[in-house]
Amino acid sequence: MDSRQDPSLSERRTVLIIGAPNAALRTLQEVFSKKYDTILCTEQREAEAALLEKLEKLALILLDFTLPEKAGRGMLSYLCKKKLMTAIPVVVYTDNVNDYEEELKAYGCGIADIIHTPYAAPIILRRTENLMELYESRRSMEWQLEQSNTRDRLTGLLNMKQFLYSSNLLLRKADEEGSYGQYSFVYCNIRNFKYYNIRYGSWEGNQVLRGLARLWRDNVSQALLSRFGNDHFVAMLRGAKQEVTAQTEKLIADFQSSFSRSGMKLKAGIFPVKKRGETAEMACDLAKIACDAVRQSARNFAFYNERLEHDAELKNHILCSIDDAIQNQHIKVHYQPVIRTLTGALCGMEALARWSDPELGFLSPASFIPVLEENRQITKLDLYMLREVCREMKEAERQGLPLVPISFNLSRLDFLDCDIFSETERIVLEYGIARDMINIEVTESTVMEEPELIGQELRRFREGGYQVWMDDFGSGYSSLNVLKDYQFDEIKLDMAFLSTFDEKSKKIVKSIILMAKEIGVQILAEGVETEEQFRFLRDAGCERVQGYFFSRPLPWEELLGYRAEKRLAIEPRGWKSYFDRISHFNFITERSLAIVEYDGRNFRYLYSNAEFRDVWVRLGVTDLNIVYEHVNSTGFPLSQQLRDLQHAMHTGMKKQFVCSLNGQYVQMNGKCISEQEQHAAYALELMNLSDGEIQRKQKHLDKAFRMMYGLYDAIYLLDLSNASFMTLRQSACYDPRHANALHHPEKINMEAVCRRFIHPEEWQLYRAFFDMETLRERLIAQERGYLARYFRTRTANGAYIWKVHTMLYIPEDDKVIYCSAYAPLREKELLERIAPEQLFLERKDTEQGLYRAIRRSLEESQTIRLFWKDREHRFRGANAKFLESYGFRDSSELIGKTDEEMGWHIDEAAFRDDERRVLENGEVIHGEIRRCIIRGVAHNILISKEPLYEDGEIVGLLGTFLDTEELRRILGDTSQLGSIDRVTGLMSAQGITNVMLEYVESWITRGENFAVIRLNIQEYSRAVRDYGEETVKRMLRECAERIRAVAGNRIACARLYNSNFVLLMKCTTAVEVEQFARKLRRSAMETHTLAGFAVTINPELALRYASDCPNMKSLIGYATGGSEPDCASAAPAEQDLIRRTE
Repeated sequence: MDSRQDPSLSERRTVLIIGAPNAALRTLQEVFSKKYDTILCTEQREAEAALLEKLEKLALILLDFTLPEKAGRGMLSYLCKKKLMTAIPVVVYTDNVNDYEEELKAYGCGIADIIHTPYAAPIILRRTENLMELYESRRSMEWQLEQSNTRDRLTGLLNMKQFLYSSNLLLRKADEEGSYGQYSFVYCNIRNFKYYNIRYGSWEGNQVLRGLARLWRDNVSQALLSRFGNDHFVAMLRGAKQEVTAQTEKLIADFQSSFSRSGMKLKAGIFPVKKRGETAEMACDLAKIACDAVRQSARNFAFYNERLEHDAELKNHILCSIDDAIQNQHIKVHYQPVIRTLTGALCGMEALARWSDPELGFLSPASFIPVLEENRQITKLDLYMLREVCREMKEAERQGLPLVPISFNLSRLDFLDCDIFSETERIVLEYGIARDMINIEVTESTVMEEPELIGQELRRFREGGYQVWMDDFGSGYSSLNVLKDYQFDEIKLDMAFLSTFDEKSKKIVKSIILMAKEIGVQILAEGVETEEQFRFLRDAGCERVQGYFFSRPLPWEELLGYRAEKRLAIEPRGWKSYFDRISHFNFITERSLAIVEYDGRNFRYLYSNAEFRDVWVRLGVTDLNIVYEHVNSTGFPLSQQLRDLQHAMHTGMKKQFVCSLNGQYVQMNGKCISEQEQHAAYALELMNLSDGEIQRKQKHLDKAFRMMYGLYDAIYLLDLSNASFMTLRQSACYDPRHANALHHPEKINMEAVCRRFIHPEEWQLYRAFFDMETLRERLIAQERGYLARYFRTRTANGAYIWKVHTMLYIPEDDKVIYCSAYAPLREKELLERIAPEQLFLERKDTEQGLYRAIRRSLEESQTIRLFWKDREHRFRGANAKFLESYGFRDSSELIGKTDEEMGWHIDEAAFRDDERRVLENGEVIHGEIRRCIIRGVAHNILISKEPLYEDGEIVGLLGTFLDTEELRRILGDTSQLGSIDRVTGLMSAQGITNVMLEYVESWITRGENFAVIRLNIQEYSRAVRDYGEETVKRMLRECAERIRAVAGNRIACARLYNSNFVLLMKCTTAVEVEQFARKLRRSAMETHTLAGFAVTINPELALRYASDCPNMKSLIGYATGGSEPDCASAAPAEQDLIRRTE
């Protein structure tokens, strides 16, 4: 059934000679019989019979054209009719050399050559052999071409097309004979072949495929064999069921013995033909269904049966019904609640598909999701699910119902078959849902299938403001690799992967939770089914849980009833980040730990571990309810001390106190881990100081404290193991605004320390002094046992004074006491340290030292804004106060530019004229009032400028200015406060009106065109509802800072009301305005957090040009919050602008 013989490879070829029995015939036979088998025929009928019998072996036909009664021509017609001359060369010999017309006809029939007698035998032999070789070569090429069209090039087996054709022919013949029941189709698939190919390369993979083809040939004889593609093989076997089973088992066993070391397994499905009319296509499909049924099973092969037949029918029904099910909403979204372990509140839900089919009833997700994935239809379902989630969320929002974030799953094919991020964005924006309310779930297998592509798309989701979760963590073989290489916001731990919930399982879960907290990833346990599991997860610090212990997945309309029945609180959106910060804290510790929340009036315990409760037991308190009463009753000392502790701490700060309880000394160590509005959460550690070891350590610390407190104004305890610190005593000149300057959140932030406290010129020296990596070694190497250096240190009023900074090492605890104190001027080391720079009176050249000191003071001045320019009006330098006023990092952003290039003057002509008078006439300008944009706000400034001389010539100018708004604040003048928006610090509607009038005047008198840009953030109302007015005010302030950052000092910015902003920009072309608008819109779209809360910003952006509006009054109204201006040819409409800026 599988012959592959090349017809050109016959060992002995045959020549058929047809002619009259004469000398010529005998001569030809004699010539050819030496090398070939020859057949002589003298009649046409005899020749036809010989052709039928010896056709496959014929290499040449010699035909006598002059046979009597035109028999030669008749034979030629017969050969032509049978189309034999295309495969076998026919050579005609004749003694008629003048019959040209007959010869032309013969050539027309397809003969290969004509030989005229008399002839030389060697020449005839050579000519005909050349013809035979030519024809045999052509037949070989045709056979090879046929093979390439019918066979798999890699294995030599039939390809799918030829297999189906050939097997259908056999089936039809079997139908006629009634032997169809003797045939079976076997479909094979190599499990894990793809991973083998990736690991070892395609060459090794091809060797496996060739090996399997060889095993097929060795194991079966009566079979059609085919490779359908990839690692899929099909065979049509003839034999009884037992014989087919034995052949399949042997094939699988042989494959396992050859390739099992690589982790591959051969799976097979068998379909026995049982009825007439079966097609090969259907038989292969059904055999594949049987093969797929054991793909994940321990079994290696299966026969197709009625159950599988039912599955095939179900599969067909699913594929035919999916579009109708989506259109008619037969598929519903059910939501499984997610519970926060600390509070028991509903903090999220997972969206799950439930299909109620009108014909088949309820369809399990396990029955239809794999079918849709296999047939690349899953994206239809996933996008439908997202749309339904957004629709129901929008309806709930319309009804004023509280919402929680909802997660939904994406398949690998979603990333391959469409731009899933853009599709998600389109639906979410269509319904106006905040991005932080939609979470994306993907499994590790999804990422591993296409790691580069899917990893890139997941980054798009995260950068777009969505959270990305890893589903089914731990269920695959590469969870840690995926977690290492890709950034996830949360991992979902499926409790089902722990077959038994024993001590070993608990240790595994604890390790996963601890790892997640260490790398800053949240964790959610799904599949929680018992109270024991829930209590364990809560105590281990797992942040969120879901499972049937809390609720089965419910349709939206049943959620309200579920909440009422369970009396379930809903976690407000505005408090999610507050509780997330608490959850980030590591609960797994052998020390006593409690998480306590203070709401402004009372304390409540959110969590306490066994060690914490045990300390209370040793103190004689067995009922924690008594503790609750004490800490919430102001008459008890513990309550007052806790309240004092609470008032002294903010997020990240640590404090401690010692008190007496039941006659024993206890120490309470507290750390603020989260705070919001009046609420704050603290991690508390309770230590019984009466315990011997703890008491001994406490005495060591007490001794150190008594020695240090009287000498230094600030004392800190540094932990070298983790670069953290604890405040032991705070300086009297400490600025509370800098509470978080030293850590981030528990680590020392050296850059923050330098910026807040140390003089800029000494940052490098201070970094070297405070280098935590070398501090231990440097301290140990000191003979005196400590390090001390002098640094100019900033005080609360902004002045720098000299202080001595001292480091003292405590070897037994591997900690360092860090102190600072005022430096007495009389100390010799201080005089030597500062004299070269500060004490100019000690210099011999007193006057030169004085000038240098004055110049340094002007450059570092905190009160005078100073700048200087060259004759071309270019900035050559500015002092620190000037740069700070405009928000410049350093002078490089300024030097070499003119005022026009900076674009920060409303009336550029006035400034230009001032400088021309100074540089050309040598005039001194003093106290001129001008208008300038400083960080988006128009300020009135008093400007003074005077010429700079060198060798009697003017080489530039020196200038300074006073901000009149600053003077008014100093003098208590509140007349101009209405011009500034009190929430954001930008200009108000009143302030922008005055600036707008000046812009209009510049346009009318000097033709200086400008644009009015309106920006509205649509989500303002939702933010107020979810976060409250005070939080939204902080959000608006941050939003204003982002606008300032984009606008710089050349664009006037104002907040009109709510989240409506307006910007005025002078321009020469529309291109520069639209480039700025594009940058402004992109900045807004890429903002996903404000004031520490998640936000979704979809800005409405529109702009109008003064040059397009003949009615300036309407344009002024538009700039201050009015309706659309009367413009003859408007600038791009809002949607057009958005399209052009994307």
